[in-house]
Amino acid sequence: AAIASRVEILSSSGVQSIPKEYIRLSEELLSVGDVFQDEKNASGPQVPTIDLLDLEADDEICRQKCRS
Repeated sequence: AAIASRVEILSSSGVQSIPKEYIRLSEELLSVGDVFQDEKNASGPQVPTIDLLDLEADDEICRQKCRS
């Protein structure tokens, strides 16, 4: 099986049409959901939220909590 080139390489190569490896059938496109909306509805993949606000805090205890 041929390995699809990276998008950056394709872009810089001057390619004039989209390679077939990147084209999806309309039926496939209909089955792809909006991952951001799915996350809001909690039915999609759960993406953890990591608060790094205190990573550079003046307080050493705050920095330690952020690192652990």
